[in-house]
Amino acid sequence: SLGEAENDLASFSHRIDTGYSNADIYLTSGDKLGLRTPGDDGKPVEIQLSPARARKLQRAIGALYEGFDEEDDSPDAPDSGLSETSFPIGGGRKIHVEQKGTTPAESGGVNGNLIIEADDGSWGIVIEPDKYNDFYDALRDVVEIL
Repeated sequence: SLGEAENDLASFSHRIDTGYSNADIYLTSGDKLGLRTPGDDGKPVEIQLSPARARKLQRAIGALYEGFDEEDDSPDAPDSGLSETSFPIGGGRKIHVEQKGTTPAESGGVNGNLIIEADDGSWGIVIEPDKYNDFYDALRDVVEIL
């Protein structure tokens, strides 16, 4: 029933305090990853990522945590110190992901903000270090069911 479907979607919805604002991470009715944050004017701004692109986001965050992307086999791929990366999301747009501070896996944890933003400036989120695990866990929960 419709009510059950809405309850199923709600069970895969998380509101995370990023340290700067609240971010909603959820499964859309179209089986995509939805990310919603307040825009500069305070009104919600949403981006939806297909399952493949949602996994790219999760992979990008993991690579920045480790300082390298174990799945990138190109000869010029860094084996340490990776702090930012981008991937296409269609329509000529990209998502840019940057980990500020030192490489978390090499320095005992996250000590800088994680920044995720559309390259055209239409959407973005900043996660403080002490909110990193909450954000990543919520992202993982939704991506696992896509």
